[in-house]
Amino acid sequence: MVYSVCINCYINTMKKNIIINGERFNRLTIIKETEPKIYKNGKKGRMVLCVCDCGNKKEIIYGDVKKGHTKSCGCFAKEVNLTNSLKHGLAKTRFYDIYYKMKSRCQNKNNKDYPDYGGRGIKFLWKSFDEFKDSMYTDYLKHKKANRGTNTRIDRIDNNKNYCKENCRWATHREQARNRRSNHLLTYKGKTMTLTEWAEKVGLPRYTLNNRIIKYNWSIKDALTLPNKIQEKNAKLYTYNNKSRSLLNWSKETGIKKETLRSRIKMYNWPLEKALTTPLRNKK
Repeated sequence: MVYSVCINCYINTMKKNIIINGERFNRLTIIKETEPKIYKNGKKGRMVLCVCDCGNKKEIIYGDVKKGHTKSCGCFAKEVNLTNSLKHGLAKTRFYDIYYKMKSRCQNKNNKDYPDYGGRGIKFLWKSFDEFKDSMYTDYLKHKKANRGTNTRIDRIDNNKNYCKENCRWATHREQARNRRSNHLLTYKGKTMTLTEWAEKVGLPRYTLNNRIIKYNWSIKDALTLPNKIQEKNAKLYTYNNKSRSLLNWSKETGIKKETLRSRIKMYNWPLEKALTTPLRNKK
């Protein structure tokens, strides 16, 4: 009795391992078994030549065909992608690329950025691309139009919270860079900004402000308020209305950023009077 049971088990096992020509799995029909695939560890994988419903022939690992891991020669995946593309019409757009990369950073452990996102608990809370599109696409188009197209990026308001409508906004590269966890925030007179923003506001080079605080341990007040003597000593003077000033001092007097004045004068060759008196355009 024991012997007959073992024989039956053996027969059933052999049946499972028999490859039947003409057998069909999903879109694939087996034509014949081919030479096995040799893996790096020396093991062999059984291969079969299949014909797909679309007419293409392809060699595929038998186990993948039998278990349904491979359903076609590749045409099925292309059809799914095409269907999704036709459904929302955005498959090859930058907007979809932003969605895909966000999701991957949070959910794909093989993504190089996963440790900084999914690896530290950041979740992607949109359930589908359509849901993401409904909540973010209109604002994306507005921001893109106002910021020259490619300078529109997704930005989390709080970098320790999830990707969701309530915690995401569209930002320029510069705005996004200032919202990183690694940024050095300074608070002075009740106002908190990044070190870069303070440098622009007080008219100091960023490296000078950074050295004052990090390298020389200056107080925030001294770092922000004391003039850059070396810079001012060697600075070029610009004369207008019988007053000679450096660009830094003209910036303080006119309220126009030093970098803007420099660009007007050196890059666009504006006359000094025009550079100093033309107001900045208000961004809508």
